[in-house]
Amino acid sequence: MKRILINAGLMVLLAATSFALTATVGDYTYTYMLAEGKATICAGTTPQPAGEFEIPAFIAFYPVGVIGPEAFTNCTELTAISMPNTITKIGNFAFFNCTNLKEITLSKGVRIIGNGAFAQCSALTSLYLPNYITSVGDFAFAQCKALTNITFTGNAPYAGENIFLGTSEKLKLSILPKSTGWVPFDATEQPPRWPIKDDDFNRRVLIVK
Repeated sequence: MKRILINAGLMVLLAATSFALTATVGDYTYTYMLAEGKATICAGTTPQPAGEFEIPAFIAFYPVGVIGPEAFTNCTELTAISMPNTITKIGNFAFFNCTNLKEITLSKGVRIIGNGAFAQCSALTSLYLPNYITSVGDFAFAQCKALTNITFTGNAPYAGENIFLGTSEKLKLSILPKSTGWVPFDATEQPPRWPIKDDDFNRRVLIVK
């Protein structure tokens, strides 16, 4: 009987982690979920973040591993965002339509940027992408009309469709000389590019000397 009760209690505890929880860190109360011992920030942070905002490294003693889908969508008063190096994934539309967001300091450990993650961040002017990124989703930076420079520090990640739809013709995409996966590899022939069909994007890729 004790074993049945213990197992039943464990099942209830495990099931509870699939539901949204809340915890307060500093001036903000976060809605989050747990998976594999890490927290995923969900939509519903209160008060709504504004100004220069720093995402915490831990929530209720759990490391923050993911910024979930739509977590900070429509936070139009955000001007700068920084995130801890515990974060490995930025979910779909996580910062969609943060129209006053000018500065983003990404986690050095981030690997995945989801679909539309920073779409319509119309005040964003530049971005530095760390070298562990393996995937950039569809429309990730679409309609970021002030964006003029993105620097990739690692190898070519998987590229979604229309990543830079509606961005400025002045946008320059730079890569480091030793990074791999860009086609063609010989920059004397033409600018290196992702192996995708988005030629309008490809024509604007440069090498950082």
